Amino acid sequence: MSSLSNSGAPQASQEWCNSCFNRAQADRLGLHSFETVEFSTVTMTDARRGKHEFHFRLRLFGKLSLEAFEIIDGAPGGYQFQILDQPSADPWLLMARLVERMRRALSQTHLRRQRGTLMICDNVLRGRITDDTTDFESGPVLVIDGKPLTWDRVGSLLSTFTGSQFKLLILDRSEELP
Repeated sequence: MSSLSNSGAPQASQEWCNSCFNRAQADRLGLHSFETVEFSTVTMTDARRGKHEFHFRLRLFGKLSLEAFEIIDGAPGGYQFQILDQPSADPWLLMARLVERMRRALSQTHLRRQRGTLMICDNVLRGRITDDTTDFESGPVLVIDGKPLTWDRVGSLLSTFTGSQFKLLILDRSEELP
């Protein structure tokens, strides 16, 4: 649900479904032929042959956003992806581009178990920054290989590299990680 007034301005008292929200935004932007596409769920396999079921949400808010996300414990979690384009972009082409991005990401593994110990593969970590809504004092939670790791746990993984250099690159969630 989204909140939006009839003029397109946010309004806290009115809840709109995703399709209604997009329709109001399309009208505001003069995109009279815009249609909200409802994509079916897609199941993809990661590098470890784990299955991941993705749900999709198409949102129009100045840009056209297509999000893919897993549902974990009733809410978006695990792997999550987003791609942005111009409001007039073809949603089906956006979907094709997003699925290719998802395939590339799922083909990579950043963590492995060796003799029961979790280790970083190939000296590279890629993931998503989120937070643990149950304990804000613990710091951010990093989702790596679709699994949430506390900041302390990631710190433990990094401690094996004491004395090494590192490069931390933070990108918007709609950008593809190199």
